[in-house]
Amino acid sequence: MPRQIVTIELAGLTAGDYLAHLSEPEPAALGCGLRSITVRAEPLGHTVEAVLVWREAAPSARVAAQAAGLPLVAEVVRVEAVEVDEPPAGRPVERRVPAPARPRQGRLSGLGARAAARLAAQARPATFQPTVLRWA
Repeated sequence: MPRQIVTIELAGLTAGDYLAHLSEPEPAALGCGLRSITVRAEPLGHTVEAVLVWREAAPSARVAAQAAGLPLVAEVVRVEAVEVDEPPAGRPVERRVPAPARPRQGRLSGLGARAAARLAAQARPATFQPTVLRWA
């Protein structure tokens, strides 16, 4: 199975914002010609790296990025792809969407879970301040 690393460089947009607001959570190619997608990025960085595993020959960098749900918006300044034989070594990777693990659903099916996770990460613990009531 061909494995491809697609690197997207952004200008004027952080990788975290790109992935949170512009990427598709369930790309159409996933499950068809694309077996799995693994995305790595520093949230405040300007580079997104996607490791794609294909059932067939890997397409060009631009086609692969769009098939993986990574749109080529105006802030994308460079797209490169490299085919590799083995998984990249180094830092651990996290699977964004495992293809065979869940059945195909609508485009908005994962929106609630993603929004809840984002809100939970931003939540601040409530501080308890006792109220003292005095009667005269």
